[in-house]
Amino acid sequence: MIILQIILVVAGALLVVWTFMSAAKTFVVPRSERQALTVFLFAVSFRFFDFFAQRRETYEEKDRIMALYAPLTLLMLVPFWLLLTAVGFALIYWAMGVRPLTEAYIISGSSLLTLGYAQFDNFFFHIASFSEAVIGLMLVAMLISYLPAMYSAFSRCETAVALLEVRAGWPPTAPELLWRLRGLDIDLAERKAFWRSWEQWFTEIDENHTTLAALVFFRSARPHLSWVNSAGVVLDGAAHSLSLLDDDEESTTKAVVPRAGFLALRRIADLFQISYLTDPHFPE
Repeated sequence: MIILQIILVVAGALLVVWTFMSAAKTFVVPRSERQALTVFLFAVSFRFFDFFAQRRETYEEKDRIMALYAPLTLLMLVPFWLLLTAVGFALIYWAMGVRPLTEAYIISGSSLLTLGYAQFDNFFFHIASFSEAVIGLMLVAMLISYLPAMYSAFSRCETAVALLEVRAGWPPTAPELLWRLRGLDIDLAERKAFWRSWEQWFTEIDENHTTLAALVFFRSARPHLSWVNSAGVVLDGAAHSLSLLDDDEESTTKAVVPRAGFLALRRIADLFQISYLTDPHFPE
């Protein structure tokens, strides 16, 4: 019996630590890293939303459903982590003598959500209860601090995507982009500023879409806008301009855009384990 209690305590503690570390690495650690719990929840949620989206006839209807996928799944992360934390502490309470298991879970939930209606008469129960309450508050605080940073990054990304319509038409295309940049007699300084802004944009999505991975699944405000399509248009436009137009002064500025773009897209693809063809002419 003692061995079983030790196993349950260790199992519960490992579940709590694993859950807390997953939340910390997802919300706090500024590094691109796949978290098993986060990936699991997003994968399950995607199947749910995709099930209903595939039963719609038009793209606009499908897009309306899938636009809810990332925001709602993101909000579900904290309840999911709280549930796992409650289960982990319930195992610990059960090993400490709380019977039956349902009562151990009730005590765990009361401590985690700081409801305070479960009573304790043991010092070790109080230590576990206080620890659980602190963990619950920290998980909620992580999400609260995470959302403003995410939506700020999303806003900056989508502003550039929306502005591209002005330069590249609707839907945006590389030939239209080049025609507007060169055919409307836009001066050299403004063309250079355009390419520099997209070099900066690619650098930002490299940072934001890997450290704030949920941003990849956020959809634009308009159904046919997409940061992926916009990236492709700008990269195609830069490549076509470099190969077809003879402009040494502008070329020095726009030549770095393709490299900034493929580095950003490669790193995002690596995070989501998406395969791609490598090009020996563009080494890392």
